Amino acid sequence: MDRAAQCTWTIQKSPSDKDTLTNCAIVYPGMFGGIKHISLEVVKDGKTRKTYFSVRSSPAIGNNKYIGLGEKQREWAGAEIGTPVKVEPYTGGGPLLGSL
Repeated sequence: MDRAAQCTWTIQKSPSDKDTLTNCAIVYPGMFGGIKHISLEVVKDGKTRKTYFSVRSSPAIGNNKYIGLGEKQREWAGAEIGTPVKVEPYTGGGPLLGSL
């Protein structure tokens, strides 16, 4: 398991509309090694919410501790820009939407 995937990250806007349309979480290249899917854990108002995303990389994300999500993805995850999230590799069931 990659150490980068086992820490707190911060949500930011996807680098481009093209990235948003992939429905993937966008991370800095090389940060997750071979990990293709992640779970994001958001704690808000004392409640924990987990959502799952396929991962794509882009140098445009600009920092190795940010995860880029589009507006609808942030809404679905219950996160806003600047929200800290716990990230873990996801190795469960079938494919996620962003990988189809």
